[in-house]
Amino acid sequence: GQLVTSSLDKKLLFWDTHTRSVNPNHTFMLDSVVVSLSVCGMYILVTVENDVYWYDMRNLTASIKAKDSPLRHHIRCLCASAEWNGYAAGSMDGTVALKYFDHKVDNDMGYTFRCHPRSKDGTSSLVPINSIAVHPSKQTFVTGDNEGYAIAWDALSKKKLLEFPSFSGSVASMAYNHSGQLLAVASNFTHQGADRVLEVEGHQIFIETMRDSKRKKSP
Repeated sequence: GQLVTSSLDKKLLFWDTHTRSVNPNHTFMLDSVVVSLSVCGMYILVTVENDVYWYDMRNLTASIKAKDSPLRHHIRCLCASAEWNGYAAGSMDGTVALKYFDHKVDNDMGYTFRCHPRSKDGTSSLVPINSIAVHPSKQTFVTGDNEGYAIAWDALSKKKLLEFPSFSGSVASMAYNHSGQLLAVASNFTHQGADRVLEVEGHQIFIETMRDSKRKKSP
């Protein structure tokens, strides 16, 4: 297997998971800092500001496609899905875009929506989306925001399926297990600027059971 990471020094690093080497087996230089990346088959999708670039892992000489995002604000997170043949991206202002790789399908089914509006003194505040997790086999996804909220959505009906009890810190990252029955949620205080400030017990990982939403705190 191969693991792909990015860093603030504008590099994509490729790691062989079958070895214990502390050095990457390949390094690829980019023109800009990558905010988020996601692997879909042989393709790597990376975000720079509000654009999504595609790279083919079999030939990393240059991006094979640059696609302008419909999001007006900078993209903060991205999650691609081979099941959907597309991706979901979340922005600084709490807006999510669902895009499909096929141009015709994207014209018919792609859309954007404001998914984490928070009312404060009678006005809506902008809450950044920090993480998106796409279900491995269903047309659903979960968004996690800067104020500790995670919401599950139906991608086709655009309806909210479930809002989890709020976490003590910002939702920094989320991931499903292979079956989609469990959702791991990392909560911490690394994302600053949240309006709702609570005491955070360091970095925490919670395991959510999607069937009954029973929360378990990872040791």
